[in-house]
Amino acid sequence: MAGPKDYFGLKFIRNHQTTFIGTTLWIDGGEVLPVRLANFSNSTIDRSYGPNPYLYSLDLSQTIITSGNTSNNRLDQLWDSGRLKLIEKPASAGTSSGGALFNYKWIDSRGGKSQFVQFGGRTGDDVDPGNPLYEYNTQDAGFDIFTIRAKTNDIIEGAYLNPHHGAAAQSLDGFGYYLGGMDNNGKYLKQLVKLNLSNGEISVEDTGDMPALVGSQMSWYPIGKKGVLVSIGGEMIDSSGRIRSMPMENIWVYDILSSKWYSQIATPADDVQGLPIDRKFFCAVSPYYAAAADSYEIILHGGHRTISNDLLKLDDVWALTVPTFQWVQYYFGLTGDRTTHGAYNVSCSCPNDRYFMVVSTYGFGTEYADFPFAWYDITNLGWTHFDANAQGYERPQIVRTAVGRRRQPESWDNPALAEVFAQAYTRGYVAPTSTSVGPGTTGGSTPTGAGTPSDNDGSAPKKNTAAIAAGASVGSIVLIAGIVFAFFFIRRRKQRNLPPVPELSSAYDNGLPKPPGGDGSGPFSELHSTHLAAELPPSRHLVELDSAYGPLKPDLSVASPGPFEVVQLPTLPREK
Repeated sequence: MAGPKDYFGLKFIRNHQTTFIGTTLWIDGGEVLPVRLANFSNSTIDRSYGPNPYLYSLDLSQTIITSGNTSNNRLDQLWDSGRLKLIEKPASAGTSSGGALFNYKWIDSRGGKSQFVQFGGRTGDDVDPGNPLYEYNTQDAGFDIFTIRAKTNDIIEGAYLNPHHGAAAQSLDGFGYYLGGMDNNGKYLKQLVKLNLSNGEISVEDTGDMPALVGSQMSWYPIGKKGVLVSIGGEMIDSSGRIRSMPMENIWVYDILSSKWYSQIATPADDVQGLPIDRKFFCAVSPYYAAAADSYEIILHGGHRTISNDLLKLDDVWALTVPTFQWVQYYFGLTGDRTTHGAYNVSCSCPNDRYFMVVSTYGFGTEYADFPFAWYDITNLGWTHFDANAQGYERPQIVRTAVGRRRQPESWDNPALAEVFAQAYTRGYVAPTSTSVGPGTTGGSTPTGAGTPSDNDGSAPKKNTAAIAAGASVGSIVLIAGIVFAFFFIRRRKQRNLPPVPELSSAYDNGLPKPPGGDGSGPFSELHSTHLAAELPPSRHLVELDSAYGPLKPDLSVASPGPFEVVQLPTLPREK
């Protein structure tokens, strides 16, 4: 039974997952400190962390002030006002750490289904292995088993259904996607899980040229006929088994229609800001895009460096523009400071498509323990209060300036990806079964339990045309034979002096030029060898040097008289 102070678990909570539905933020799973230790620095008592058995909800229908005499963002204030609530979960649902919450808001944008599905990161001895997923209906406050079924008769191993510390995204067509992560034995997973939220069908694909990845982030965009997934950052295992960082300039794009991954090199912000530091366990959001736009942004915050023994925690905010693939820095913060400051293993959400909301101050000092929520305005660019009346996203001027009139990157690393981006998105699109489903269909992924990439399992009625064709041919075979013989004889004589016609592979029947090399091998960006991602020229990794990191911008942070220093540092980023 929940105790009167069990909401203290939100102090320094880590590895949890969140989703925003209506005007409510839902916080599930993760690991928490026991109440008796909740006021101490998390940096000294990591061994005391345990699974969070509760589901929390935070009402965001009213404004939350983060500083000054009228501030109301303290944890106890939110609890006493009834805006923060705690829900006990059934023991059979277990707990989840490093998983995802897939909600139904995009299946029915009118709000017909106010519920979400817990996926991945499952722990606990009482979890039913036959039905490892639970859903929660926010209207009647009820948990229920979310029954899944393999799309084919292939057996899907349990590790596929229980990854943790991967990247999650969901599409307008009602699919949840979970990329990479680890299994319960710490194995890096080279896979993409697809979950149909409408009927529970689940399938798993190998990621082709993309290596096994942990601690990355991913977003869905209405680009291409069925949409694309864009993956950034994280930590990978190359083909030799070595752990390496995924450079922040190497952006991976998945075309849902063709089930193929592409790699695209991103452009640095400028000569001074350069690229974001390679990182893992950060969080990212994207504003809601229901239709095509000139530019899309995935906005990230925090995390820490990969690989290095020097745990440099990051406090910056960046945006990647798509399809120009241009990095833009929003906020520098305390990045480079060798103190305890810098959020990682936290979660983020995008309430009202206006705020980058950070849940938890894990990675910060004890002075932040009572203020686990922070809001960054992704339109006006600054840490601020939460204004419940501020609705909708407007692209910041800094992004408009960086993108300009461009609608594509400086160069496409794969011409087939350019063709994907040239296709208009169609909600509910079903590919014809008798033709190619799009560019790049001859390579990339190897499905292991998935049906056709278009999820079109039906087939058109078949007509018995064999008898009709046979009868017609009997009546005309003599005449046709004579005509064909005469035509063949004349044409043979005319072709004797013509040069041979070169043959193109079927992958380029659509008129696309062959990639460099002339033999159909892809350019560097396709990374057919996973070593390439980690063997970039030294100039691409200036910020990854193990020497002391020097800030590229002056530290603009100032002391704040308010109680919420996370929000006030500068005085003045699809749920994960």
